Amino acid sequence: FREMLDLDSSNGAAHVMLGRVYVAKGQPDRAVEELTHARRLLGARPDVITPSAYVLAKAGRGRQALATLHGMRRPTPFRVAYVHIGLGETDQPFEWLEKAIDARDWQMRMLKVEPAFDGMRSDPRFATLMARVGLPQ
Repeated sequence: FREMLDLDSSNGAAHVMLGRVYVAKGQPDRAVEELTHARRLLGARPDVITPSAYVLAKAGRGRQALATLHGMRRPTPFRVAYVHIGLGETDQPFEWLEKAIDARDWQMRMLKVEPAFDGMRSDPRFATLMARVGLPQ
């Protein structure tokens, strides 16, 4: 993504993905910078706002993360769960993921591969969610 941005610094999607990489590597402040830049380029799209709120939460800016989430018009249950994971909560994400299943949220297919869920995988409730979605464990 860095090489992509060297070629075209206005590639908002590359900034989003680089921000996601930084947060996964434990560099939330750098992730916030990338996602802030992505938001300037792409606007307040859900695919930018959600990771922005998540990385703000991971950077210890919980109030700002929640304000960003609540600034979305109608965040899907999956997106709400994602931000609550970033806040380090344990029960709220499961409640929202249950709502995402009930709403048939297409993003639930990300459950198996999204790194943000890594900390939840050992919880028996996660296996139940995976089974309900129909994903192999």
